Amino acid sequence: MVPGWPYSSVDALETGRTSWTALLDAIRLEPGADLAAVTADQVRDVVERLVGAGQWREVTRTSWSSSTPDTTHPVSPTSWPVFLSRC
Repeated sequence: MVPGWPYSSVDALETGRTSWTALLDAIRLEPGADLAAVTADQVRDVVERLVGAGQWREVTRTSWSSSTPDTTHPVSPTSWPVFLSRC
């Protein structure tokens, strides 16, 4: 990466108490690029690569987990994709 150049990145957040992230993809944004289209293509490509590598499983979540109970916000039960990172 070059300082001052615009980039778009897709990162995986660790599920523990730490703030570690894993960079999954980064691309340089060309001048005048349609940012929404570039982002959609980038995320779609990353998801396809993760699924192809067997790094996806479907789980049912009823709430977001947090280390502090007062910041845990319940959500309606739904299926959230979970990507397993081997970093």
